[in-house]
Amino acid sequence: MKKVLVVLMGMFLVATAGTAYAAQSTVSVNANVVGKCIVDSGFDASGMTINLPDLDPSLTTGVVSQTTTYAAALRCTKGFTATTAVVASDDFLTDGTDNIPYTAATEYQNGGIATTTGLGFSMANALDLVVTATVTNGTFADVAAGAYSDTFTIDITP
Repeated sequence: MKKVLVVLMGMFLVATAGTAYAAQSTVSVNANVVGKCIVDSGFDASGMTINLPDLDPSLTTGVVSQTTTYAAALRCTKGFTATTAVVASDDFLTDGTDNIPYTAATEYQNGGIATTTGLGFSMANALDLVVTATVTNGTFADVAAGAYSDTFTIDITP
């Protein structure tokens, strides 16, 4: 009987020895995607010019506007918000003597006026900056004929 018991014990130890040292554990992997925006090739719209069409001082209603698209290639993390603002503008076209009031506005190619939500960083999702200058007819009825100009600054803040 003692031999049978020893044999059974040995069989039990052999059968359970392989599983006695095995263990499983769950490992978690985490990552955080940073929300950011970039403008390819640096944002420098210094070469951007908006040429309004000739202003006719005899017209008293309506608006004269011109839009220019700047290939700024803004790319943002999907769902991240970027804002543009026209800053450092006195809002007047001038010839040095007379002034014509105007408004400048920015938007992105996808129609996001001033604020846009990123679509991702692939070049297929890059957005061009659209800049518009608008003059209301009647606001230049009493100015001298000639060339008028102004400059303004655009800020892009992600």
